[in-house]
Amino acid sequence: MKFAFAGFRHNHIFSLHNMVKDRNDLQIVACCEEDAPTRKALAEAGRVTITHDNCGQMLAETNVDVVAVGDYYARHGQIAIAALRAGKHVIADKPLCISLEELNEIESLATKKKLSMQCMFDLRGLAPYITLKKLIDDDVIGKVHTIMFQGLHPLLRNTRPAWYFEAGKHGGTINDIAVHGIDLALWLTGQPDVEIIAAREWNAAIADVPHFHDAAQLMFRMGNGCGVIGDVSYLAPTKCGFSGEQYWRVCCHGSYGMAETYCTAANVKVATHADEKSREIPLLAPNKSVYLDSLLVETGFSQGHPQITTQQVLRASRIALNAQHMANKLSQQ
Repeated sequence: MKFAFAGFRHNHIFSLHNMVKDRNDLQIVACCEEDAPTRKALAEAGRVTITHDNCGQMLAETNVDVVAVGDYYARHGQIAIAALRAGKHVIADKPLCISLEELNEIESLATKKKLSMQCMFDLRGLAPYITLKKLIDDDVIGKVHTIMFQGLHPLLRNTRPAWYFEAGKHGGTINDIAVHGIDLALWLTGQPDVEIIAAREWNAAIADVPHFHDAAQLMFRMGNGCGVIGDVSYLAPTKCGFSGEQYWRVCCHGSYGMAETYCTAANVKVATHADEKSREIPLLAPNKSVYLDSLLVETGFSQGHPQITTQQVLRASRIALNAQHMANKLSQQ
């Protein structure tokens, strides 16, 4: 299967690039970077061999099966639409796009052309959440009634890509980060329906960039009545923000008790009504290539059942965009 990569403006895309490069049955045939300073930096670092400086030209000139999207967020939807129109499967770094209009066209094209539209929902492949999912599926804590997730990130102002803070290129913190928590909640509970109750974003700690909302929270209700509250602010501590418990901490309360874990946890903590104290459940094996594996299955390249489906990607993206829209309206009042 042949892959083309469109954009390297965020480090996330390198994990997918490395996965594809390391497999004998997959081939990278083209890489495009439209931003000249980024092309120069990539060449100096020797990380990627750039073949094109225009995505449209790359699509027209190369014979590929899949286009992987890693440009700045406002370009994701445009590149995905162009690739789908050209009959290519797409796998994108999150967010899939930054507007509902783009999402509608992506969904229409993927459906009509029977193409896979995957997103790099990498949390699904981490051992703490795979273990948490198994505990819920095994009815250890009963019906899940509430979920709280903390997806707080350090802002890393000096090292984060500068385009984050350029008007029109980011698309909102809820759409950027909360889509992971939304996807987790849908997956953990198996619930397809969500009603957004509240969503808010605001500028909290970087007054010199007033349009960038570094604080973001949301609340929604799932189809079975489960209530979900999330905080995905860029307010985590600079040096330890990616290793602390607030980095994708997920706590589920059910009829029989509760279970919680976080991104770098060594276990899942469980406490049922029968327990004197919480128990530490060993982690199951991770599957860090879950989104790539899912694309390969959906396209018929591999056998099995996709762990992440196109419909799940589109559903989580739509919920995130609707929450982002709600937050945008509130911030304009």
